[in-house]
Amino acid sequence: MKYVLLAIPVVYVLMLIPLFFMYPKNYIPNRINFNLEYFDSLANELDGDCYRITREFIKECPFPARRVHLNSEHTIVEIQLNDKWYAYDPLYKMFFNRQNAIQVSFDVTRGYIPDYLKDYPYVEAFKKVRFYHNVYFMILNYTHPFYDSILRIYYGVVK
Repeated sequence: MKYVLLAIPVVYVLMLIPLFFMYPKNYIPNRINFNLEYFDSLANELDGDCYRITREFIKECPFPARRVHLNSEHTIVEIQLNDKWYAYDPLYKMFFNRQNAIQVSFDVTRGYIPDYLKDYPYVEAFKKVRFYHNVYFMILNYTHPFYDSILRIYYGVVK
């Protein structure tokens, strides 16, 4: 009986170890001198609605990128450069003052609308920001909540 109780945590740890090898190593620091117009040139070649454009932009972008949904109204991307995430809207070809979506959402939620967002049509959509990633994150959320929270911190994914 005591061997069975000892085997349960060992099996659990062995089951979770391969998960770290399933994801790309985006945490390796690299200092990049980037030009903002480069991302505009990538976005110029894409057609469709915001969801299709962001999906194709992520495929074309040579840097780690993730999709961000703004209150089910609009979709933007976040690009990881120099260990920081930058929000970018490929449909309107707009960087959000070198901030990520959570920082912009914090400003809009508390009632402060920065000058660079005055003419942006989806300002109110920043009040509810959602990150959707691999289906695997959704499965982990229900099966292994503790490990899910560790992976989300590790990969910089906000719940």
